[in-house]
Amino acid sequence: MGGEQAAWAAVVLDGSPRDLAKVQWAMGRLHASTSASTSGEGLLAAIGRRRAEFEPQSLSNILWSLAFSDHPLDQLLAEFTREIHRCDPQALSNVAWACARRLLCCAPVMEAISRCAVLKTPQFDVQGLANLVWSFATLKREDGPLFAAVAGQALGAVWRWGPRHLANLAWAFAKAAEFRGPLLAAVAAEALKTVEHFGCQGLANLAWSFAAGGEAAAAAAAPLFARLAAAALGRAKAMQVQNLVNLAWAFAKLLLAKEGFLDSLAAAAVSKRGELTAQHCSSLCWAFGAVSHVNHGLMTQMAARAVCCISESNPQDLSNLLWSCARLAWNSASFCEALAEEAERKAQEFPVQNLAITSWALGVLRLSRPQLFGEETLQRLREERGRLGAQNLASLAQGLGKQLVRDEGIFSFLATEAAECVDAFSNQELAMVLWAFAKAESAGEVGDSFAASVRRRELMPQDLAVLCWCFAHFAEGSPVLDALSWQVLGCCGEFQAQDLANISWAFATRGRENAVMMAAIAARVRKLGDLQVQDLSNLCWAFAKLGLVDEDLFDFLARHVCDVCESQAADLLPQNVSIISWSFARLALLNQKMMELLAERSQRMLGGLDGQGVANLLWSWAVLALRPASGEGCVGLARRAGELVPEMGAQEMSNVAWGLQILQQAELLQCFLRQAAGPFLRLDRSDGAAWAKFANAAAAVADEAEELKDFFEPVLRRLRRLADGRDDTEETQVSRLGWRYSLEALASLGIGAEEEWRREARLACRLAQSQWQVPTRASVLAYGKWRLFPCGRTSERCCQQLGHVFSSELASTCVGPADVPPAVAEAARGGQAEAAAVLSLLAELEACEAAEVEGEVKLYLCHTPSVACLRLLCELQQTLPRCALSFAFDDAWSGFCGAPR
Repeated sequence: MGGEQAAWAAVVLDGSPRDLAKVQWAMGRLHASTSASTSGEGLLAAIGRRRAEFEPQSLSNILWSLAFSDHPLDQLLAEFTREIHRCDPQALSNVAWACARRLLCCAPVMEAISRCAVLKTPQFDVQGLANLVWSFATLKREDGPLFAAVAGQALGAVWRWGPRHLANLAWAFAKAAEFRGPLLAAVAAEALKTVEHFGCQGLANLAWSFAAGGEAAAAAAAPLFARLAAAALGRAKAMQVQNLVNLAWAFAKLLLAKEGFLDSLAAAAVSKRGELTAQHCSSLCWAFGAVSHVNHGLMTQMAARAVCCISESNPQDLSNLLWSCARLAWNSASFCEALAEEAERKAQEFPVQNLAITSWALGVLRLSRPQLFGEETLQRLREERGRLGAQNLASLAQGLGKQLVRDEGIFSFLATEAAECVDAFSNQELAMVLWAFAKAESAGEVGDSFAASVRRRELMPQDLAVLCWCFAHFAEGSPVLDALSWQVLGCCGEFQAQDLANISWAFATRGRENAVMMAAIAARVRKLGDLQVQDLSNLCWAFAKLGLVDEDLFDFLARHVCDVCESQAADLLPQNVSIISWSFARLALLNQKMMELLAERSQRMLGGLDGQGVANLLWSWAVLALRPASGEGCVGLARRAGELVPEMGAQEMSNVAWGLQILQQAELLQCFLRQAAGPFLRLDRSDGAAWAKFANAAAAVADEAEELKDFFEPVLRRLRRLADGRDDTEETQVSRLGWRYSLEALASLGIGAEEEWRREARLACRLAQSQWQVPTRASVLAYGKWRLFPCGRTSERCCQQLGHVFSSELASTCVGPADVPPAVAEAARGGQAEAAAVLSLLAELEACEAAEVEGEVKLYLCHTPSVACLRLLCELQQTLPRCALSFAFDDAWSGFCGAPR
């Protein structure tokens, strides 16, 4: 047949222009390649030489026929444009179609076609109009007047279009972003009547058009898509892969894809796996991700095919595939790693939007790829300054935060960009951005604009919880937390357990106590059912850190902890065991069953405990006097503590030593001290409380090390100066000397007490307090007794106290003399119970107006004295030099005013 065509062409080479055009049109109609034979080349050469002789209709036929070749069209198009005013509608649509088929976007030609077509729209037939708008859409030519004219013409007789042309019309208008208004409704209504008559490609194009046409198109699509799905399912096996992919994408985009429908389309596509390209795989996976449907078998097959053609993947394909895996939590290690590696190789090709999506997906999949976000990426982002958009910024930031990227340059850039469009963020996006800054420890980048924006918003519960967590990490976050606390209170009943745990943790971390809010949180928690282990741990820690004793809440939490322990739940981690134990001890709340279960659990996870965990457990057992369950457990913890000495700090070592001391584990304490004393003495001495605790524990079981004794020498020297009436100017790092060294300090000052007096004071304080309490400023009591008279006149009593219990509350209300000694004033400001006793004594002395007095003053404290208390005693000696001063104390951790706890 090809030879006959060539012979025929040779005969007519010298014929009329119309004959030449007809021969060329015929060869094009038969898809004959005119450039593939000698006769074909001769025909085209003749057409080129005589192009000025052709009428517009003939030129349009020639151009149409050359749509299937690669022959240059420039000269023919120029000739056609000169005569375009003489063209009929078919010629206009044919040339437009030929240009689109060859992807030749020649602006002068297309503009000329548009001007003529708008004037002649009523003369076009259905196919001509469809081809016209299809061509302009394919070439991405924006032409509002042309599309408006075609829409007006189509509306008048949409019933005449037929399935194929209707699908092409819808596709073209959607592609050109012109699919709206009455035309949209008319196409939807007509397609609904004839959907069963659409071909495979028509179904796919129709579905794609409504999905891509925007919100209005989506709203009109629902009734049509139910019929369209049934028609598509019946022909899925006969469809080409591209049609299957377009259908899947469209239904997923409109969230109308039922699981079975999507599975059927994907299965049909996978059965033609040899035809699947990287783009097909990415679009199908995206569809599954968009509707949150996982079909593991199909995903595995699509992943295998995607890996085979991964080198052909462009940034859009890679970001879609990673996004789908992240959205579906489908982390096939080898597949996702392959995608991440390919993304790294093509990092510089990624548009900003794809980079943001990829960042988010890698973060969710826990695939850290910091190389993607190096200096070159930062430079590209800077080039897009001001054009990134809120959504891209949020996705990029969250992904970086989840990947634990700590690049100061990129976070500084993101902070600047985000601050400029902070009010454009949705609540969720703002929460994502701030979360990323907090996670990346870039809190310094968060400025006032973020805080101000948060304050102006009405926040959903989950966003509110995230933002509270974020501002707990920011240096200037406390005022924002205070403002958010009232929003939390307003919607407390809508929070879930994790939200409440995160909010509580946030406020405790910053030390911000809104008692009303925390009470509401406690009430809400008690109404919830299942709590995760981490939520239990965070809630316990938060209330303990804030010192909020809510016995009903902690009883509720203890029951849940017991259930977790008894169920042998694997998610109860060593860290949770130590934090929960510490929290109950911090508030002196003993739940015997729970603590014994936690102690038992700790023995099975010794290897997972760090230094702080071991120290917390021993400390909490000591505070709660958990001796029955702790005897054997102490052995394991002490052994583990010895192993961890090189990693421990001063506070952790001192808590271990103190805990073993209070639990009366002398042998274990001695063994630990042999391992820890040397490393401890090499530590920085800034933590005076830890040094005091460690030194007293060491002195309780062995001769004190000279180095430990030397640590207290500055304090003892200071006290001796005070006792001698000299100025006190030396600063010390110790606030409390502990049992052993307080006794030594008192002995050096010549202050002691008789045992009979000690028994009297202990009994009075036990009666006043009724039960043991954790020693705090509020719970420590003092007992005072004195009898003073003017010197030499014992019969004239000046002031007398036969015995009275003083509390810290009285220290702030007692009215002392006008000239209060500095140490007494300091102790009173600190709310120390002994200060209340001394202020009361000094007030009586001022009232009696004696120049000098003698007699005796006896004081007792139910806990070890602070250094401020010892200074107070020194000043009292100076104030009353001729009075006998007695002072006794107990260690409240070891007993209850001389009695067992």
